[in-house]
Amino acid sequence: MIQENAIQGVVYHVLRGCLVYDFEYQILEEELGRLGIPIIRVESDYNEEDIEQLRIRIEAFIELIKLKQLAKKKVSKGA
Repeated sequence: MIQENAIQGVVYHVLRGCLVYDFEYQILEEELGRLGIPIIRVESDYNEEDIEQLRIRIEAFIELIKLKQLAKKKVSKGA
């Protein structure tokens, strides 16, 4: 499914206080790590006060993915 949909990164949202999902995150993080796919865990309680912090973190994550893709292209062109 990941390769078929060309997934480049995963944003994993956890509702603040729901620790059950942290166990799933660890498994997902390991599996995605093996595939070279970055993942970010964000936590919120759907409060408007969280919006700016979430936006900044997700924008930085997207930048990381773009830089990773750019580096991959440079390596493939140089090979």
